Amino acid sequence: MAARETFLITGANGFIGGWLAETLHLRDGVPVRAGMRSWSRAVRLARFGLQPVLLDVMKPEQIAAALAADGSVDPGALRVIHTAYSSPRVTVEGTRNMLEAALRAGVARFVYISTTEVYGTPRGQVDETHPLTPTGNEYGDSKIEAERLCWEYGEKGLPVTVVRPTIVYGPFGRTWTVEMAAKLQSGNWGVFEGYGQGICNLVYVSDLVEGILLAARHPDAM
Repeated sequence: MAARETFLITGANGFIGGWLAETLHLRDGVPVRAGMRSWSRAVRLARFGLQPVLLDVMKPEQIAAALAADGSVDPGALRVIHTAYSSPRVTVEGTRNMLEAALRAGVARFVYISTTEVYGTPRGQVDETHPLTPTGNEYGDSKIEAERLCWEYGEKGLPVTVVRPTIVYGPFGRTWTVEMAAKLQSGNWGVFEGYGQGICNLVYVSDLVEGILLAARHPDAM
């Protein structure tokens, strides 16, 4: 009998991580280990019967405990989705810590949530073959470094997939939903003139979640 699929999500109390945890639990009915650095933002996921896990990606002992959990799950059936990020150092070294632990545990798949900012500011159509371009922006540049670590560990034998979302919006999304709505309600915005004529590469959060879960499960998403 095959081991039951289980997910460990880092940053589960964040925007995308929370959506992933809720979708897996409510729709797919699979066990979810909801990793979070502290309990201060656990209210959203506390409504459900998820397994909260204290997980600071800078603390290898917490990562090991989160991967092992109660020991009832075969690591070969465990899929890790790494959404957590913070300062450049945490983004890079925390990802290294997660990759190392996942490799040792022999997990089924490691999905890293990166960003299209790794492409810099290109013009025209951009796909996965476009070169990664450091710009001096700490967020995008640290994601490039974290991606390079992912490919290194892929060569070591860890099944790794990298997903690069564009601008994500939807319920619980602070920057591109909650704050936008608050500004509109305030009535304090002026006339945009030419600044309102650009094209925004938006993706709705539930559509992104579907893509991430496909990347975590499909054998060809490597």
